[in-house]
Amino acid sequence: MTKCWIWTIVGALLVLPAACADPDGATSSEGMAERGMQAWQDETVADLEQMRDKFLSLGEAFPEDTWDWQPMEGTRSIRDVMVLMVAEGNIFPSMWGATPPSSTADGMRDEIARVTAMDKAGVMREMQSPLNYMVEAARSMTPPDRAAPAEWFGTPTTATGVVTHAIIDMHEHLGQSIAHARTNQIVPAALEHVVRLKGWGGPLGCSQGARTIPMIWRSGWCPGSNNSRTRLVWRLL
Repeated sequence: MTKCWIWTIVGALLVLPAACADPDGATSSEGMAERGMQAWQDETVADLEQMRDKFLSLGEAFPEDTWDWQPMEGTRSIRDVMVLMVAEGNIFPSMWGATPPSSTADGMRDEIARVTAMDKAGVMREMQSPLNYMVEAARSMTPPDRAAPAEWFGTPTTATGVVTHAIIDMHEHLGQSIAHARTNQIVPAALEHVVRLKGWGGPLGCSQGARTIPMIWRSGWCPGSNNSRTRLVWRLL
């Protein structure tokens, strides 16, 4: 009986390494690492898709006569931000190994100059294509692509590092655009439509005496209120 148990334990130990391997032959730890990187890639693509939609919605919401408005001297106007998004959408993926569109100028400075010459309609027509290109360039990365050596404006990193830096940069400019919109009390039409679809009705705001504060541009909820609907409106942007 004792010998039987010994041979059972030995057999289990021999089988264990094979049981820990994933279908691709990687060890359990390697398989977990790859699944983690794939999850990062999926979240990255989803984030880029959301930013694309928000930039397009914000850009369209600003009347053309406000595109050159600046909160103070030396800061970017909404035109500057939207032009930059076109340029970054075309240039950033090439920094992690993707082939840029044929219409892209050679380098960030020249690409910005190319797009700056356009009016609002031209910039907005141009914007969707590079932002879609950026989404697909991130979506199509393979494990070797993600690990490939790359540079972020002279700083050595990997393709994954470049994608991460690019997203952080774009979120900063999305914040700029939202701040510009708040200051000018501009609400993207698509967002108003979402609120109306929810059946909440009424103005997008909360009353304070004789004035209505645009709720969508407040940092959370109406003063003195903990209304979950109000917080949800904020998060929709």
